[in-house]
Amino acid sequence: MSEVVEKLKEFPGWELKGNKIVRVFETKNFGESAKFVEEVARIAHRFYHYPDVEVRNQTRVTIESTTTQGSSSEPTEKDFRLAEAISRAFDNLKSAQMRKEQRRVY
Repeated sequence: MSEVVEKLKEFPGWELKGNKIVRVFETKNFGESAKFVEEVARIAHRFYHYPDVEVRNQTRVTIESTTTQGSSSEPTEKDFRLAEAISRAFDNLKSAQMRKEQRRVY
């Protein structure tokens, strides 16, 4: 697991909890959370690797990912590739939202 801890340094916001890598994403509202979860579902399907997803208090989306191999589970390269894609999708969602808000101002 020390390799996992070291690898997580490359993934801001992600942390190791038990045998999963976990990140909580904060959105502005439930609609934004729903759009993000929908994008996570598309990414997971593309990677054929499905994380646990939870929405709490309308604006907190928690993603947990691990790989089960035989009788044990631990994060693998698949989880890190998924985490990278999910983080990028969230950043893109936030950037699009900011551009949309800026257009409203002008």
